[in-house]
Amino acid sequence: MKMKQSRLLAGFFVGLLLLAASCKHDPQGIDQLETMYYDTDIQPILNAHCTMCHGNGRTDGDVDLTTYAGVSEVLVPGDPTKSKLYKTITAKLAVLMPPKPEEPLSQALRTKIYTWILQDAPNNQAPVPAAK
Repeated sequence: MKMKQSRLLAGFFVGLLLLAASCKHDPQGIDQLETMYYDTDIQPILNAHCTMCHGNGRTDGDVDLTTYAGVSEVLVPGDPTKSKLYKTITAKLAVLMPPKPEEPLSQALRTKIYTWILQDAPNNQAPVPAAK
């Protein structure tokens, strides 16, 4: 009986170690997410929904979302839940952006921003398809 318990306990710890080792590589499953690109995925969302108040000569709240430098000031790369940008578009702060009468961002657009921040919010460009 003691031998069976020892084997079971040893098997449990080996499994736990394997699980921990596999999680170190990609703890949040980021590698399985579609890569978000600042130039083609994120900036167009901000241009369409945010820069009328946060850019182009107007920087409400001292926030300018027309450039990566400005956007990076309201981010915590790798952590959307601590990023002011994500918290404001999901009403985690006192004010939901964009404000009424504008419609809130769709879940799909919020997910793109969340994923991009989770992927460390790089200032990246989408690959250009090879010429045929």
